[in-house]
Amino acid sequence: MYYAEVDDYFVRDDAVYYHVVGKLDMAPILLHRLNRSETLEEAVARWSTEQHWLADWSHNRPFDGFCKNCKVAFEIRSSTYYPTMRHERPLKCVRNINVSGIKRCG
Repeated sequence: MYYAEVDDYFVRDDAVYYHVVGKLDMAPILLHRLNRSETLEEAVARWSTEQHWLADWSHNRPFDGFCKNCKVAFEIRSSTYYPTMRHERPLKCVRNINVSGIKRCG
């Protein structure tokens, strides 16, 4: 189980995306890289500039009790780095982290 603080979300493509306050530790990112064409060195170098978004593909509405800056628990399925990504607005340097079982905690 992993933990983070989230401060915003939006729904798109039948998934809910939650913005992580700050970023996840580097270790789970390196462990769960989906895009194997991304080298370990690239992932380490990008970590300091990327923004993290948790993608919950099991739901199309935010979890019960979502509020700004709430703490969540979840399992990581995979992650992929995107130089640009379209959410509600264009985003740059995004680590999209596919999660399951996301829920408010604490």
